[in-house]
Amino acid sequence: MKKYWASLEELNNDPKFVEQAEKEFLSSPLVEEGDFGRRDFMKLMAATGALASTACFQKPMHKIMPYVNQPEEVTFGVANYYASTCGECAASCGTLVKTREGRPIKLEGNPDHPMNKGGLCSKGQASLLGLYDPDRLRSALKTQKRGEAPSVKVSWEDVDKEILVKLKKSKSARILTKTINSPSLLKLLKEFGSKFEAKHVVYDAVNAENIIEAQYLSYGQKVLPQYRFDKAETIVSIDADFLGTWISPVEFTKQFSKTRKLSAKKKNMSELFVFESMMTVTGANADVRGGIKPSQAVYVAMAIANELQKKGLNAGANSETYKKYSLADEALNKKIKSAAASLYNAQGKSLVVGGNDLALQIVVNQINSMLKNDGVTVDYSVSKSHQLQGSSKEMLELVKEMAQGKVDTLIIYKANPAYTLPKSAGFEEALKKVENVIYVGTSLNETAVLSEYALGDHHSLEAWGDAEPKENLFSLQQPTIRPLFETRSLAETLMIWLGKEDDWHSYIQKYWNENIYKRHSLKSSFTQFWETSLRDGVFEAVRNRAQETSSGRTFRASVANYISNKAHQGMEVSFYETLALGDGELANNPWLQEVPDPITRITWDNYASFSTNTAKKLGIQNGDIVKIKIKDQVLEIPGHVQPGLHDDTIAVALGYGRSYGGSVGTGIGKNAFMYAQFNNNNVSYLGFVDEVKKTGEKYILASPQMAQSLLGRPIVKEATLSQWQKDPASGNKEHHNLITLWTPHKYEGYRWAMAIDLNSCTGCNACVVACQSENNIPVVGKDAVNRSRIMHWIRIDRYYTGTPEDPQVVHQPMLCQHCENAPCETVCPVIATMHSDEGLNSQIYNRCVGTRYCANNCPYKVRRFNWFDYNYGGQNKYPKTLAQNPEVTVRSRGVMEKCTFCVQRIQDAKNTAKSLERPVKDGEVKTACQQSCPADAIVFGNINDADSEISKTVKNERGYHVLEELNVKPSVTYLTKIRNVEYNS
Repeated sequence: MKKYWASLEELNNDPKFVEQAEKEFLSSPLVEEGDFGRRDFMKLMAATGALASTACFQKPMHKIMPYVNQPEEVTFGVANYYASTCGECAASCGTLVKTREGRPIKLEGNPDHPMNKGGLCSKGQASLLGLYDPDRLRSALKTQKRGEAPSVKVSWEDVDKEILVKLKKSKSARILTKTINSPSLLKLLKEFGSKFEAKHVVYDAVNAENIIEAQYLSYGQKVLPQYRFDKAETIVSIDADFLGTWISPVEFTKQFSKTRKLSAKKKNMSELFVFESMMTVTGANADVRGGIKPSQAVYVAMAIANELQKKGLNAGANSETYKKYSLADEALNKKIKSAAASLYNAQGKSLVVGGNDLALQIVVNQINSMLKNDGVTVDYSVSKSHQLQGSSKEMLELVKEMAQGKVDTLIIYKANPAYTLPKSAGFEEALKKVENVIYVGTSLNETAVLSEYALGDHHSLEAWGDAEPKENLFSLQQPTIRPLFETRSLAETLMIWLGKEDDWHSYIQKYWNENIYKRHSLKSSFTQFWETSLRDGVFEAVRNRAQETSSGRTFRASVANYISNKAHQGMEVSFYETLALGDGELANNPWLQEVPDPITRITWDNYASFSTNTAKKLGIQNGDIVKIKIKDQVLEIPGHVQPGLHDDTIAVALGYGRSYGGSVGTGIGKNAFMYAQFNNNNVSYLGFVDEVKKTGEKYILASPQMAQSLLGRPIVKEATLSQWQKDPASGNKEHHNLITLWTPHKYEGYRWAMAIDLNSCTGCNACVVACQSENNIPVVGKDAVNRSRIMHWIRIDRYYTGTPEDPQVVHQPMLCQHCENAPCETVCPVIATMHSDEGLNSQIYNRCVGTRYCANNCPYKVRRFNWFDYNYGGQNKYPKTLAQNPEVTVRSRGVMEKCTFCVQRIQDAKNTAKSLERPVKDGEVKTACQQSCPADAIVFGNINDADSEISKTVKNERGYHVLEELNVKPSVTYLTKIRNVEYNS
């Protein structure tokens, strides 16, 4: 039987861990500092007084203002939904914005959008909170003196007059933006550039520039291909976290998860090989994973190419080059040969992807050409991507021009190079030589404070817009609330400066009419086309895109011209983006700061991850402050011991260390962008380490998972694909037929239940943030997380199995199990937790007096206690009354809470069905976690409906209940993890 462990301390039976695991609660009531505990308090105060001090806490009072004239489209208590486009990253997923009485309260994925198909990542979910950010740039500001941050509020009329004078005098203007895939805005920028002779420079801190350049060198086309994971039977990823942060992760997860589904009709699934320099979400979901140094990535690709040519595939002029390079690691070479064999057997039905390294991408391109994947799983024509078009080379060239005094006016839109560029790039010094600097964005960030003007931009939920993330795939963005502050979108600003009389909405309509409607010769009127597109949120100009293919191209690049003749010796540091914070723009969002990292499970910090062997060699333990010398710079940061890392690799997250990140984001972690290196006039997030040493100081890293322990129990079950094919119940043989003293519950109508497929769940955390947004779950801050007081109703437990040097990973969503024989219900002295006639374990907040007996008796540890009035204090510095869901009670201090299976959504569906005089149909109720999941890992519904998907899923032979031996009879069924490997030790 496989052994699973959540941490190295658990694996090694560390005495401190054992002591901690034996404690029922890590936090003692009413203890913040010192040893004065609850029992001591109770000796001094009567029990009634103690309970009154928590449960009788009075909620803040709010005034209600009625409509004078109620809008026609608004019905009190009934939500309106608007199709739109997510503006948090260049992926531009389709969204549905839920509004109540005119304010957005929830974002969900648009199921009709062909890219994300209803899924939405944690950043997309959390963008709602960005709308109500009190630290937003609320108006137009101007500096009193150049060199000081803009602080003087000015009217938009004065801004327009002053800047137009400067623009008319300008002889060398530049517009610097992040990737813009709005075709209307790009056209407007082109018009602006033509009138004022302003060149448009696109810069993304983490981009796909080398992928695009490698396509040009390999095939003569500068294009970012569309990768089709849904068409691949074998996938090899080399330092490309396509399930986490690479290009379009929600889309790729949706595609990949389809290839991993198993059923009576589908007996096979894709095989995933991952070679990576750090443990990523993609690596955690690999069937075979190999840890490598960042600089070894290209050599791994070359070794695969060499194995393929040994099998008879033609590598052309690069054949001899591939023969020259080999890796000394025998275990790694075995995995490389296995990957090559699987690719060879899946020619035309496989896919190889790689990170943003030029040499690596060129080799990857040739491998895909050798395998006849080009044009099939690598689509360079029909669905080519418009995402991540930024160029570090162009950015550095702009800095050079600025430093030489060749730029007199610089307009910056949302980009933050003062934070994301290394200091050695000299951006701040060069900016001082630019006469006119105008920043347009939503926050007063590190770049905005260096500008002469800082112009507040609309949030994406306040503005019109459009997007073309893929060739001929168009979507619309519509405002769902009037601007909260005195802001103005960049498009509106440019139109005024251009002297256009139309508004931005009319400009978009005109563009769609001339460039989309007329170009595709649609039969309906433009008005019908526009209204349909606005309602659906998307227009797909290519029919049967999923079936479209292109012809294979001729590979022409010489690999030898782009690789180093000698591999680097010694330690290397890999700088990476996290799923939550990305490039750091969202650092002021507390939902994203508090969501645990899918791999390390750490919140509110970045850190330097070391392998177990290296940590042992250097004497590093979790929380030890280390100094990492990279050329002439020293990074001082907490250390973390991470299973699965290569011994010569250190991994550090980007996106932290903001100096102007808002009241939440400022000062959290270290800014790793400062330590990036330059390679061939490009920014490289790989650093060669000269020295690593401990400082002797300690730092607390907060992680919620350490509060729970497996204690050797079979919580996770798994099997190999071959074992499952022979016996669908493989890995799930142990079941318990136990006698119960309970009287069985009777369910005359509905009985709600959930199933979670461990084979589909990638651990991406989208469900965690979706649940937080839907159910008004508060943020508690780092200190409370460290005390095991995190409030998330659903958590994603991460478990390892195997050795610390080469572990396998499984993610398991854990939430209230809504048990039939619920142990929490029997111990509550005030019957605050009780069983409903539809199978829900209900929590009645106004009965709860906070004894925590229910949490003590819950074997799954999924009940959360409000130690303080978190919703109106701590890290919740947002106008919470605006972001909160009015359908869900806001809990106060002293109250226990937990997952409700989104009972408000159940009730809403029942009310709708009742009005139609029919029962709720299968699929009409989707919980927040289910709806957001990009992998479609969660099924929910009425188990009493024999034809429902949930009723069929719970009968699956892979289905099991966690801690079944306790006989609490959970309503949540898990499907075993299946790995596509030869053995399962």
